[in-house]
Amino acid sequence: MAAINVQKMLKKQGCLKCHAISHQKDGPSIKKLAAKYRDDLEATVKLRTHLTSSPEIGVEGKVEKHKQFEPKSTTDLDAVIRWIRSH
Repeated sequence: MAAINVQKMLKKQGCLKCHAISHQKDGPSIKKLAAKYRDDLEATVKLRTHLTSSPEIGVEGKVEKHKQFEPKSTTDLDAVIRWIRSH
């Protein structure tokens, strides 16, 4: 899947309301997430769990549920995870 398609998917899912590619919004940037998980051998599992389980997150001092990512397929989810980790 081309990066532009991943970005369209992230926009459609509402991810880019809180995350940007290179700067902080309410959530960390994609580049910051990539750096966080760069050397983590469990990164794919952690990202998959985070994206699909609606964990509680802190936003501006409040705790709320992270919106669940709803891919059309596991292939789409894998592409998003690879794309995040590639930045």
